[in-house]
Amino acid sequence: MKQFDGQVVDLKPQVFERYLELFSALKSQLRKNLETDKDSKVHQDLEILLQSLCDERRSEDISRRHLIPFYTMLKNLFRNFSALLDPRNGVS
Repeated sequence: MKQFDGQVVDLKPQVFERYLELFSALKSQLRKNLETDKDSKVHQDLEILLQSLCDERRSEDISRRHLIPFYTMLKNLFRNFSALLDPRNGVS
């Protein structure tokens, strides 16, 4: 897993611009899947995912406009250790 250690957190410049590119690609893929999928339950799930993605984008826009950008190492460490120590994870 060492080859992925440097890819866990993106701290390079223009992270928001890369987020926007990823958002656009995901949104396009979800819309494409909405057009082609005929199953009503899958269609509903895709609509929920698309709405969630748009809500996340709106939240990111608001945060970017009104908050000071910062990165908290402690929050990241807490989340990572919490995931590692979660009892649902195996001992390995």
